[in-house]
Order: sequence, then C-alpha cells, then structure tokens
Amino acid sequence: MLAESQIKLIINECLYQTSRSGGKGGQNVNKLETKVEISFNVRQSKALIASQINTILIESKCLINNEILKFVSSKYRTQLSNKEDVQNKLINYLQKINLTFLVLFLLCQIYELPSCVLQ
Repeated sequence: MLAESQIKLIINECLYQTSRSGGKGGQNVNKLETKVEISFNVRQSKALIASQINTILIESKCLINNEILKFVSSKYRTQLSNKEDVQNKLINYLQKINLTFLVLFLLCQIYELPSCVLQ
C-alpha cells in the first residue's frame, strides 16, 4: 500500500487541466470549466521508489507515451468535486497495481523464487 506521505507527494506531482463539461447540467456546463483531467508522470516521479515505478510501467495498460497516467472526471457539477474524483481514481489505480506487486513479492518469498522474477 502507498503511505499517506507518498500519496500527498503523488498528488503534488500531478498536472491538472480543466475544460467545459458536455452533457446534462443546464447552462452550468456551457459557462464553467468543471471537467478535470489529471496527468501523472510515473517515470519522473520522486514519490515512488524504483520497484513501484517499474511495476506500474510493466503492469499498467493505460499509459500514455509509456510514462503518463491520465484520468478524467466530469461526473460532478463542480470542479472541486471532479478534482477529488480524479485524484481518487489515480490513487486507487496505483494502490491496486502496488498491491499486485506486493502479492507477487510475497509469493516469491513463500515459494523461494528468485527475486529477478519481479524485475
């Protein structure tokens, strides 16, 4: 699992872009930029350790240019709510991949497999 301090660093390393959201919402969607896109450069992250970076780069199916994770939210009517939503999507995704790595690591330890299996 990612430590709380690691999560804060990851959130600080993210880039955000806002735009107008389409769909329902009346005039709100035409006037305000409520849609939020988050970008996280895995390869350049200082918040993750090398094994976490490698695991994400290997396991992730949604990397852009082999290094950037992107998530979008236009679910809510406010920019702040959508920003929180994309942050949660990113952290949950990283937690899931990190947990997969932890399980593989423990299996290697239990069955005394060489650690190079995780490289």
